[in-house]
Amino acid sequence: SSKGVLGLVGGEPAHPSEKIRGVLEANLDGMVSFEGEGQVASANFGSACFVPGRLLLFPEGFFGFLWLPLGSLIMFEYIGDDRAGPGGEMGREDASEGGDA
Repeated sequence: SSKGVLGLVGGEPAHPSEKIRGVLEANLDGMVSFEGEGQVASANFGSACFVPGRLLLFPEGFFGFLWLPLGSLIMFEYIGDDRAGPGGEMGREDASEGGDA
């Protein structure tokens, strides 16, 4: 269940993590979660500290980190290296940059 994955996040009805929980529940199939800590800081990187959170790995190359006490989630998408074509060959644009054209 999502409560097992997310722990105690979203206990309060007005907590922003309830919105996060709804999004995550719709995408839990195939998600892997790891306990960890994420660094947060105030303006100009002052008062930096680590807070408990979860590293979330989704299918299709998406991943994120959920800061549990803050109810804050950041998401990323792995793009990969699109320069290599089929069979690992460089595309035309990259080959012409090498000066051999």
